Amino acid sequence: MVSKRSTKKKLLCSILILFLSLLISTKSLVFHTQSQFEFFPDYLGLASIVPFQGQENLSLINSEIVMRAEFDDATEEMSFHYECNHNISNTDATNNATIVVPISVVLYYYVSVAYSAYVNNTALVIDVLESEYRTELDQYLGDYTYEYILLNNTELQGNSVTTLSFHMSFDIDFSKGRSAKILTLFYEVGAINLWENYQNKSVEYVVSGAQPFNYSDYSATTPERKCTVTYFETGTDYFWHWENEEIIEETVYAEWFIPRDKPFTFLVNWDLYSYIALTIFSLFVVFVNRTKRNRRREYG
Repeated sequence: MVSKRSTKKKLLCSILILFLSLLISTKSLVFHTQSQFEFFPDYLGLASIVPFQGQENLSLINSEIVMRAEFDDATEEMSFHYECNHNISNTDATNNATIVVPISVVLYYYVSVAYSAYVNNTALVIDVLESEYRTELDQYLGDYTYEYILLNNTELQGNSVTTLSFHMSFDIDFSKGRSAKILTLFYEVGAINLWENYQNKSVEYVVSGAQPFNYSDYSATTPERKCTVTYFETGTDYFWHWENEEIIEETVYAEWFIPRDKPFTFLVNWDLYSYIALTIFSLFVVFVNRTKRNRRREYG
């Protein structure tokens, strides 16, 4: 008759053998824990270009901003591109001006970013603004945290209008994230008031694929906001426009939910040394238990 102790021993050995076999076959252990379905803010955007110190004679005649987003799946990847075209009037002699581009990024999972700038189709030198003037600009901008890109040697012809273009591209990989997000893509139009004079301004978001759950629009409490929504085959066009009027809005935006309702996955890799260590530990446990049983029999 097989004893209960012998049965437990065989069961323990069987479990140990099964566990070791699993490690050898998979070479990894995967542990699952349920993620917390709580949204954390991520944002990305630009503010209107502003002139550097001592260039108050410049005027922003026309400013057209187009943001194109391809967002097929809110859990995978998103590609978007800001295309900013500005017409700047210089009423003085020709000079090499410096234009500041405020950029705001709180985004933890992105693949790549690229900037480029042109004046009358000639590439500009891009630099980063030092902290001395940055503090002054922060006072005029909204609640976002900004870095400031300098467009150096921007040649503005005297008594004429110059076309300045700025492009920013991002590729975001949300599949690497573990937390649910609210992603805000914005353009801060209020910074345009740092110019001595400005006229027309437009911001357009062309969104293909997954659509935002919210965007700045008309409402009873903010009647000054304006957005024209146009639907096309693969997405939606959001368009804000100001023509020869004072801009009193601060920001236009669109927001997406980036869900994370799947459990977290923690991967623990095992190598040869892990197998050896686990085997030695298991044999040690068996040896100690057997020694204790033998002593009980001897003195029992």
